[in-house]
Amino acid sequence: MPDFYIQKIIARGTEKQASSIELIPGLNIICGPSDTGKSYVLEILDYLFGSDRVPVDIKHGYDSFAMVIQTAKGTVTVTRDVEDGEKTTTAEVSSSDDRIESGIYRIKTGKRNLNDDLWLKIIGIKEHHNIVSNQKGDTRRFTLRSFIHTMLVKEEQIIQRESILLPQQKTASTAYLSGLYFLMTGDDFDGINPRVQKAIKEARKQAIISYIQTKIASIEERKKELSGKIPSITFTDIKKKTQEIVSEIQDTENRITNAIEQSKQLLDEIYSVSDQISECEHLLDRQKALKSQYLSDIRRIGFIVDGGLKLENVPRLQQCPICHNDIDSKGTPSQNYREASEAELTSIKLRIKDVLVSENEIVQEIERLQSQLNDLMSRREKTEGLIHNQLKPKLKELTQAFQSFQYSVEIEKEKTLLEQDETALKAELFQKETEKTDSDTGFDIKTHFTPDIMSVIDSSLKEMLADCNFDLFRSVRFDVRSAFDVVIDGKTKGSYGKGYRAFINSIVSLSFLKYLSEQGKYNPGLLAIDSPILSLKEAGNEKASDTMKASLFSYLVNHQRFGQLIILENDIPDIDYKDANIIRFTKNKRTGRAGLLYEV
Repeated sequence: MPDFYIQKIIARGTEKQASSIELIPGLNIICGPSDTGKSYVLEILDYLFGSDRVPVDIKHGYDSFAMVIQTAKGTVTVTRDVEDGEKTTTAEVSSSDDRIESGIYRIKTGKRNLNDDLWLKIIGIKEHHNIVSNQKGDTRRFTLRSFIHTMLVKEEQIIQRESILLPQQKTASTAYLSGLYFLMTGDDFDGINPRVQKAIKEARKQAIISYIQTKIASIEERKKELSGKIPSITFTDIKKKTQEIVSEIQDTENRITNAIEQSKQLLDEIYSVSDQISECEHLLDRQKALKSQYLSDIRRIGFIVDGGLKLENVPRLQQCPICHNDIDSKGTPSQNYREASEAELTSIKLRIKDVLVSENEIVQEIERLQSQLNDLMSRREKTEGLIHNQLKPKLKELTQAFQSFQYSVEIEKEKTLLEQDETALKAELFQKETEKTDSDTGFDIKTHFTPDIMSVIDSSLKEMLADCNFDLFRSVRFDVRSAFDVVIDGKTKGSYGKGYRAFINSIVSLSFLKYLSEQGKYNPGLLAIDSPILSLKEAGNEKASDTMKASLFSYLVNHQRFGQLIILENDIPDIDYKDANIIRFTKNKRTGRAGLLYEV
């Protein structure tokens, strides 16, 4: 992480409340609806870095702008005014950093120049440097304005088809690339001969040829490796077979679903029949208890009748309660008992008969229900067996076959991309091998971006695209020679829609900031991007997926060490922003902060 950052941005005006925003060294996100002044932030910074463009419409009444820079050695405040709606040619600097003098600085030229003597000193460039500005080898002063467009990526730039790194003025490309190379390596080509010696150019040419040959050999080796991994059938057959397997998988899944549903229905029926059996068994127990009670009653009545018969002729002596004389009693009361008992016995026997009939019917119902239950359980067991022993193993087998064929398709796709890369590299190799090495070809800055530099950039691009879940990409490289831009799966950025171009341009800007932070000699330490994910204000255009948007912002949250990041966006994904600085504009004076300028 650089030891400097912009701490505050301020806009002032006569009889206006000063409007300011506080920033942190890492990730700052300024979000809110359109027309809340988000883009003014980049315009104000650009103006304070020497732009000729007045940052805010003069009708708003703001005519003085400032930024507070916190460094390891103190605080530096830069203030630049607007006079009569026009830019000023000077800025006022107040500094407690002993490297930076306080006073009035010129914007364009002069002994004390804002571009040369402020920010460059803050990032560690102590002396003035000249950089090569064209193929003739002419030089000019290296200033902040040489690469400001890569630090402040405005809304109209973020969707452009051309390289986000190269300036729009084509004649300034050599100067920019020389400045970028200087930041990367510290080499400004001081004293270079505009007519580069043939031997040096030949050596560079051979180094590039060797690198291309190594890449082609690597591709050939990978193609051989892939050839041994695919089945010996044609790609068309693989696709046809894959479609057949997908259809069979769907059919098997439907059969499993139907079998599971049938199993559930059978289980419901099993529970119902089991409940009926339990109810019948309960009734049967009650009938048995009733039959047992009736048999006890029969034994009791038989005992009474039998006792009555045996005691029928036995005289009974009773003592008179008055005279106390014995009375000889014989009579017929037992006859009444016997008749009553016989009548009750007959009634009980009839009831037992009814109980036996009911008991038999219940037993038959239990047997019927038990047979039905056994049938249901057998059917369910067969259904479960079909699911677990046939359908699920078949589904697993089909899924494995599908994955195998899918893997084959992916290998074929990779082979196709490798062949495209191989064709491009062979064409480049042929061009390089047949290129004449003359001493009159002039200075070509792109030849100095050697494979060891660009391999680091390529790795960063691949890592970032993967971490940000860029849709279905396999290969990525940075094309130094022609477009000086990224190529994904053999496709240039121009073949993508606006949403994807914004996303890709953001990744490219981040990758070079990462390189300067980790590998570079000097790091500008600042990257501000307006609308990296093309939010709702770009409705109707192709937009990056929600997953890519969330992943990009997650990447920004987790990688704040490269320098100060300022992101302007309408709507931001719903993720954990941890320690990032979120500034929200509401466009509503009654809710939160309406916008950047308090009185607008």
